[in-house]
Amino acid sequence: MAVIDLETTGFDADGRDRVVEVAVILVNREGMIEATFETLVDPLRDPGPSHIHGISAQHLRHAPEFGDIAGYLVDLFQGRVVVSHNLAFDGRFIEAEFRRIGVRIPSFAGLCTMRYARRLVDPPNLRLATVCKECGIAYTRHHTALGDAVAVAQLTGVLWRACPDVRVMREAMTNATARHVKWPSIPTRASPVPRREARPPVRPVLAELLDALPAAPGLNPGRSAEYLELLSRVLEDRQVTDEEIDALQGAALEFGLDRGTLSHLHRRYLVGLARAAWADGRLTRPERDDLVQVATILAVPVAELEPLLKKRAGSDSESLALEPMTLVEDLRGKTVCFTGQSMLTYRGQPLSRDLAESLAAAAGLVVKSSVSRKLDLLVCADPESASTKLRRARELGVRVMAEIEFWRRIGLPIE
Repeated sequence: MAVIDLETTGFDADGRDRVVEVAVILVNREGMIEATFETLVDPLRDPGPSHIHGISAQHLRHAPEFGDIAGYLVDLFQGRVVVSHNLAFDGRFIEAEFRRIGVRIPSFAGLCTMRYARRLVDPPNLRLATVCKECGIAYTRHHTALGDAVAVAQLTGVLWRACPDVRVMREAMTNATARHVKWPSIPTRASPVPRREARPPVRPVLAELLDALPAAPGLNPGRSAEYLELLSRVLEDRQVTDEEIDALQGAALEFGLDRGTLSHLHRRYLVGLARAAWADGRLTRPERDDLVQVATILAVPVAELEPLLKKRAGSDSESLALEPMTLVEDLRGKTVCFTGQSMLTYRGQPLSRDLAESLAAAAGLVVKSSVSRKLDLLVCADPESASTKLRRARELGVRVMAEIEFWRRIGLPIE
């Protein structure tokens, strides 16, 4: 058997949705696992519901495209019974992905554990987690392609043993076997990128900026506020380009800011960010992750960040001994557009696109559905996404802001 599972950007295989992760487990006739294969797949768009499958655009930065790893899949499928939990769904996506690269594949026959679970186990519902629970299978890595494939492989063995007439399952296997079906030969053009290897650490990119500045006292410390404003604008999408580093360095030199002053200002910005995060009296996980990311970019040591994560920033004068920068901004009247599927929540409910647009409108912004030169702000669920809106915004020079920063700027308690 070749047990397969996919994670996708959505449900529309023949439309704009794509595969973002695939796993295949090869199982022999005795039910033993012979080999495993897994890789993330660049969908050439945003990754879709990251809050479900846990895959962000950052994970996909070095992932191969489907055509680059299609050769692995045909080799794995050759001469095997393809098994899946909801074979119709996975089959549609596999066929659609091969069709996009101009390859015609054999009829996608196989064994669907969802179908046989209905007949043999009669669970309350046919979700993989429910069926596994009914069958006593430990299933912990939900919505990861490899974790799901392992569960399906175990479930197949349970269903085989549970079948009152073994001939039924054996017939299903025989009908699904592609022994005489020849899969096309496709070259592989890239190595697989498993999820566990995909997320590179955030680089302390502004450490280079500090190293490039003189250590002597600054000549014009009064220009600090202008530098902080520029820094705030650079960091609001949580991405720092080489051009932005050059702009910050040029501003620092023009303003007469030395290395020590700049390091001080970076910490001041971080304290302001922490104070905004603690404004409602608690620090949520997304806010904590955001502070760690920004601290890394700013080259602020983790040891200095810890006090801000453990207690309310700004509630005493000891938080890095700095006056925090105010990060609230009046965005009323600005036009805004949203892109990507949010992983945040508002008052306990997922932050859907409709809810986000309603909250933005209530805060006085004008919501737009598309990106144009006249747009003031594009809010991204994932600033590293390959979404069409984000690419267009960057081409047009439209201001881009990470969603957690946007909600912080307008003062809403988003988690």
